[in-house]
Amino acid sequence: MPGSTPAYATHRSWSERLRLFGPALIRFVRSKPLGAVGGLVVVVMFLVAVFAPWLAPYSPEEFIDGGSARLHPPSWDYPMGTDNLGRDILSRVIYGAQLSMLVGLLSTLFGTGLGALVALFSAYAGGRWDLIVQRLMDILWSFPSLIIAVVIIAVLGRSTSNLVVAIGIVVIPSTARVVRSAVLAVKETEYVQAARAAGAGHLRIIFRHVAPNCVAPYIVIATASLGGAIITEASLSFLGLGVPPPAPSWGRDLFGSAQKFAELAPWMPIMPGIAISVTVYGFNLLGDAVRDLLDPRLRGSH
Repeated sequence: MPGSTPAYATHRSWSERLRLFGPALIRFVRSKPLGAVGGLVVVVMFLVAVFAPWLAPYSPEEFIDGGSARLHPPSWDYPMGTDNLGRDILSRVIYGAQLSMLVGLLSTLFGTGLGALVALFSAYAGGRWDLIVQRLMDILWSFPSLIIAVVIIAVLGRSTSNLVVAIGIVVIPSTARVVRSAVLAVKETEYVQAARAAGAGHLRIIFRHVAPNCVAPYIVIATASLGGAIITEASLSFLGLGVPPPAPSWGRDLFGSAQKFAELAPWMPIMPGIAISVTVYGFNLLGDAVRDLLDPRLRGSH
């Protein structure tokens, strides 16, 4: 029919998007080389977490040679050395990436998603409801994030799901503040006023007109929160409040035996510490680059 959209138009648009991805990626690498390095680190860590069973030379709980290969320094046979129980540290670091990436990603999605929803509805409603919600966010913001996570874990118990909830709740106030400021600006724009005058319902206005225009600050805060989530998970595991053993964890491998044998076998705390530092640094570099690209106030400052 005249004026109708061809059946292949959607597929053609997707193929065009795929063709544009390569040049866009090249521009990103050239304009934000440090951000590209951070993105590469993040991708590598995710691949390590996904393919850990194929990449790790040993099981993370395997006692090599019946436990006789204890405290071996880094070598060709054991690139990161072995611990006091004869376990391969490289294998534990690789499997530890699974927990850190899983908890970091899920807790960030949970915390930033809930914080964004709270900000969307409270800022759009305004008035008393917005005031009450913001005071609650201020109260939550006033407590140290690690203390809040420790209290939640102490109440709920140690498990992966509870760890995700505890870390996610810590992220809510910062996300709510950032998204709320964007909602307050967007809801006063002409197209939102026009939609309201045309009789559109509140939910339609929020999710059709307001939320899509607040995606950029949400992506910025979500990317920046990933590194902090991994640090919090490692801190809780270091304090003995992370996922219970025998699940390998970077934070727990810095605690206990690693402290006792730090002088005799310094590679025991150093190797998981390097894994944490490199991963968090990669997320921070990527987060800074995404912020510079998506925040219009910063585009011309670099």
